[in-house]
Amino acid sequence: MGLRCIIGIEKASLTDKMIEKAEILCDGKKLISTKTHYYNDNFFLSDELALYILG
Repeated sequence: MGLRCIIGIEKASLTDKMIEKAEILCDGKKLISTKTHYYNDNFFLSDELALYILG
């Protein structure tokens, strides 16, 4: 996943459930959302965020 770098995650590649979880993280200021991508600005949390979205 692109949470470990500035590339981010393309929203089109996520399932509806994953998008729902990513939006929760955005509400909690853990991810940044644009029209097409999610970005993580704290690379120390990358693995935990990815596990949450995938889980």
